[in-house]
Amino acid sequence: MSDLIGIPNHAVAGAMSLLLLGASVLAQLAVRTAPTERILALGCVLLAAGLALVALSVAQGSMAELVVGAVVAGAGQGMTFSKGLAAVNARVEAHQRAGTTSSYFVVVYVAISLPVVGLGASSQAWGLRTAGIAFCVAAAVLALLALAALLVIQRRDARTSV
Repeated sequence: MSDLIGIPNHAVAGAMSLLLLGASVLAQLAVRTAPTERILALGCVLLAAGLALVALSVAQGSMAELVVGAVVAGAGQGMTFSKGLAAVNARVEAHQRAGTTSSYFVVVYVAISLPVVGLGASSQAWGLRTAGIAFCVAAAVLALLALAALLVIQRRDARTSV
């Protein structure tokens, strides 16, 4: 935040993490009884939109866009995380749920960790601003690809259930 937004205060940086993760938690609580498929799709859209705002904030050094982007991306992440797990568990037998849930968390943790390591390495080569924008764009594209795959699966399931 100090280099990109011009705010060197560590408390503000910590508050941004709280804002992102808080939006994730609140979104998960808000949609826990909502239909999985619809919320998964909405989560992908919000995640991509939030990441686009974060990329814009990094490019322009804008705190306002960073705050809005963090809230929107956090909400999208929360929705996709919780409803993704629900969707996976709905497709497996009860006796397979523990193993499936464990596998889901391993995949999620790897999917969270590797890009952050890549961001650190790429920031050394390209600079923090360029690497941050590239990271946001790549993650937003992945969210939109996940949305496209989800819509294909939902259409296929709708055809086979008729």
